[in-house]
Amino acid sequence: MKERIPAEIFPPGDFIREEMEERGWSLTDMAYHSVLPEPELQAILDGGRITGSQAEHIGFAFGTSAIVWANLSMAYQKWRPRP
Repeated sequence: MKERIPAEIFPPGDFIREEMEERGWSLTDMAYHSVLPEPELQAILDGGRITGSQAEHIGFAFGTSAIVWANLSMAYQKWRPRP
């Protein structure tokens, strides 16, 4: 039987960064559309956790459900290696 290799899970900030690039948005643009402060967004882009409130704002900016962003964050927090 082959050894099972778990799938890699990426931080939600990676998905947000990709979506921003596709839309041609800078950090300032994302802050405007999501109504979140730039330092909060930068922390998320750097691999930080997304709170429920932040998920709502990100979902609003991208026209998606907050659940998408909350689930991505939760899955990454559970998967990521602990120091």
